[in-house]
Amino acid sequence: MLVKSAKYSGFYIIYRHEEPGTKERKIEMALTRKMLKAMGIEDDKIDQIIEAHSETVDGLKTDLKKYEEDAKVLPDIRKQLEKAQADLEAGKKDSYKVKYDALKEDFEKFKTNRHKKKITKQRNLLTVEF
Repeated sequence: MLVKSAKYSGFYIIYRHEEPGTKERKIEMALTRKMLKAMGIEDDKIDQIIEAHSETVDGLKTDLKKYEEDAKVLPDIRKQLEKAQADLEAGKKDSYKVKYDALKEDFEKFKTNRHKKKITKQRNLLTVEF
């Protein structure tokens, strides 16, 4: 990032070359002692304003660092989420399949046992008749 000050204005022109895909420049205002003096503010008030402004900016910088760290972790978390969702979908499909296979196996056993009983009953009837 390249920062150049504009003369006598209190504004800084910030060139952001490291941001991919941006060639434009942003103009941001900076709070300076020179600008505050030009507004006719007393020196002791300027010190208070600068101190309060510095506290605010420092707080914002720490927040920015935290958010940048969170942003670096975000792709990994997205991958984990996608994997968890895929596992969940696979689990749903498998659980129905497992239930279906178990019921089908029970039904086949039932049919086999019924057929065996029917054959046994017919044999018993045939042996009684002879």
